Amino acid sequence: MYQNTTSLSDKELMRLLVRESNATTIDSLFDEKSLPDIIYNTTQSELMSVAGIGPKTADKIQIIQELIKRLVINNYNVQRIKISSPNEVYKMMKPVIGYLKHEEFHILLLDTKNVVVDTFMVSKGSLNASIVHPREVFGYVLRHGGIANIICVHNHPSMDVKPSREDESITKRLVDAGKLIGIKVLDHIIIGDTYYSFKENELL
Repeated sequence: MYQNTTSLSDKELMRLLVRESNATTIDSLFDEKSLPDIIYNTTQSELMSVAGIGPKTADKIQIIQELIKRLVINNYNVQRIKISSPNEVYKMMKPVIGYLKHEEFHILLLDTKNVVVDTFMVSKGSLNASIVHPREVFGYVLRHGGIANIICVHNHPSMDVKPSREDESITKRLVDAGKLIGIKVLDHIIIGDTYYSFKENELL
């Protein structure tokens, strides 16, 4: 065992994992990018553009990227947490979509006690009303069965969580469609540096 790893910085941990590159190489990588950016948004070619990082080191870092992503997604898929505040949604979904450079729109499916029983991604890429369509959203919800409420969640890669007109339009369409079939949209959370809750801001 090297030492108490909890006391090590992100850079120091990466140096231990990627041992054939020298300290200045890892320093250069972290000078350019944050740890979430390295994990979620850095390609092999971008890694190899850093002086001192060759194919072997880039491969190691990509393996680390994939392991962390799988761990996060697995945790996202299996947890059954009770939602009682927008902050709980933020803590659940920030590791999943909060660092991405593209938008993703997800739905949390809740039972009568507001426990998350399932989740699914509605769209990936540019967010617009034709992609996030009530028919697709509630079609999945109804096929699932046993769902009382849903929460919409999407990210803003800009990290600015202010809702756009498109965000407001999509939310209204989903709320109106949900009323027709008796499934309530409890909230729509936008994730960036922090979060924006439509419910907290009295837009629901």
